[in-house]
Amino acid sequence: MANLVLILKKYLTVWIIVALFASTSCIQSQYQSPDEEIKSFPADYSNLIPLEIGDWVLRMGKDTDSHLIRQISKGRFSHIGIVVEVEPAVKIVHAIHDENSGESGVLYSDLQSFVAPNVAEYFAVLRMANVSKQQQKNIVNHIQQQIGQPFILNTRQEKHLYCTTLIYDAILQVKPDFSIQWSKVNFPPFSGEYLFPLAFEQYSQLEMIYSSQNFK
Repeated sequence: MANLVLILKKYLTVWIIVALFASTSCIQSQYQSPDEEIKSFPADYSNLIPLEIGDWVLRMGKDTDSHLIRQISKGRFSHIGIVVEVEPAVKIVHAIHDENSGESGVLYSDLQSFVAPNVAEYFAVLRMANVSKQQQKNIVNHIQQQIGQPFILNTRQEKHLYCTTLIYDAILQVKPDFSIQWSKVNFPPFSGEYLFPLAFEQYSQLEMIYSSQNFK
């Protein structure tokens, strides 16, 4: 019975995704096409402004789910992670559920694999401008405590743990006045408030550290 429920849920999810795509494909994004003015990915990342602990790394993925997220949210990015180590190499923590790769839950990734051309169309690095280095370390400590926890896609009112809420909930532990916009989704059974990467790129106190694409 449990397996049957999972199968039915998967088919229902696919149907909903198709419906969402059909309902949003006619909406023109407020941003330029990702196929325009994309810079080439650097062979290495030594030319980036040195990253700091707590920096946000946002990417636009290449899979179907990523493009649906962009269409629904009308944002530029589909996924977000946070820098937790910079030496000897940059490490990122993020929450993901990828049936293709088998990755699921809260896990570490290195920067190169997180933004590799086979998984990302483009990416950007953003930094909160109104927090101290110690606050960033405290935020990262909260996030690292979630390593190994399962991916949970749920509404704001329910228990949740996906890429955006992983970072959002950790920031609130350190900076209670942190405020970004949740989005109302009404496509049953996905009905309620969800948090998209767009909310992070619209945060008012940000510094753009790097972008692999020229946004207009």
